Amino acid sequence: MTDYVDGFIESMTTERTEHRILDVGIGSGEKSIALAEIGHTVVGITNCEEEYGKAKKMVQRKGLGNCTFLMMSVEGIESEFGRSFFDVIIASRVFHFLPREATLPTIDTLKSLTAPGGQHIIQGYLVNPALSRSKINREKMFKPGELREIYAGDTRWTVEGYSEDPFSCQLVGDKEWVSSLVKMTARKSKTPRSR
Repeated sequence: MTDYVDGFIESMTTERTEHRILDVGIGSGEKSIALAEIGHTVVGITNCEEEYGKAKKMVQRKGLGNCTFLMMSVEGIESEFGRSFFDVIIASRVFHFLPREATLPTIDTLKSLTAPGGQHIIQGYLVNPALSRSKINREKMFKPGELREIYAGDTRWTVEGYSEDPFSCQLVGDKEWVSSLVKMTARKSKTPRSR
C-alpha cells in the first residue's frame, strides 16, 4: 500500500514554491527529511524520545539546515511559531495516540497554525465494527465521516479530497483483522467565506 503522505510528497517535487511544513508525529523522520531535501522548510514534532533521537541524528548526518525536529506536543508549537505560520500540516496516523477529548482541540490548534491558503494532509484510523470490544477502537479512532464533518463545518476550510479505505492490519499473533484508514486533504481559504 502506498502511503497517502508519500503521494503528497511526490506531488511536492514539482512545486516551485518553498513551503513551511509541520509534520505532526514524525515516525522515523523520513517523510520530513524527504520534504526538506526537495527544498521545503520542515518542522517535525514528536513526544517519543526514541523517534526524536533517531530522526535528529539522520538530519545531522545529511546536513539539512531546513529540517528541525522538536520534542513537543501540538499545544506547545503555537507558542513556539505563532498562528498562521505553516503552509502545510501533515498529521499521519497520530490521532489514535491522543485521548478522545483531545482530538477536536488538537485539530483546532492545527487549524490556527495554518496560514491562509494552507493545507492539511491527514490520515487516521476509523472505528472497526469487528473490534467493538476494543477500548482503543471505541475511544481513539474516528467514526466514519467524522473527520470530513469537522472540516466541512468550518467555513474557513474546504475538503479537497476524502476517502475511507480498508486495509489489512495485523493485530494479535497470526490473526489478521481488516481496519480502515481515513485520508483527507483540506485547504484553508485565503479569505473568510460566508455561509
